Amino acid sequence: MSNPFAPGNQSDPMSQPLPGSSDPFDANAFMTQTYEGVGSTQVTPIPAGRYVALIGANDADVNATSFTNKKTNEQGLRLEVAFNLLDDSGALRAAIDGREPRINESFFLELDAKGRLDMGKGKNVRLNRLRAAVGQNTGAAWSPMMLRGAGPLQLDIVVEPDKQDPTIPRNRIKSIGQVTATGFGS
Repeated sequence: MSNPFAPGNQSDPMSQPLPGSSDPFDANAFMTQTYEGVGSTQVTPIPAGRYVALIGANDADVNATSFTNKKTNEQGLRLEVAFNLLDDSGALRAAIDGREPRINESFFLELDAKGRLDMGKGKNVRLNRLRAAVGQNTGAAWSPMMLRGAGPLQLDIVVEPDKQDPTIPRNRIKSIGQVTATGFGS
């Protein structure tokens, strides 16, 4: 069977190298490969605890996504944020089967009549707690793009049963705070 990542494997003229590789990806070769063995059906969750993290620096790590509320059929906006957990020793990566120690969080945004973030009292509290944790809730001009690469901050991560299938453990960020000299901040 041919390797879809092998040099010169360009049966698809639109093939592009995969991230981290100079070899073009051959979708046809990939689709015809066979695999043996039983595949995983669950991901080992990050152990519950407090972690120091940085917000991802790439465009995909902090981005806005529109959605339609299934109950009300109204349009909404959420900010998707990826957090990279610091793991200098590699112990966390080992505990989660070699995966990159990352966790994602969605912030459902409250907008004003003009479609801008509502900065009124009691509005976008979770987002503003994130901003405060990275020193960006100061009253100065701000945009969500400024979160890219920000930190460090501390995350309190818990493990809970999945809502659709309680036999599957899932991670959730319970709280976000500043890194302080004495530990977990506000």
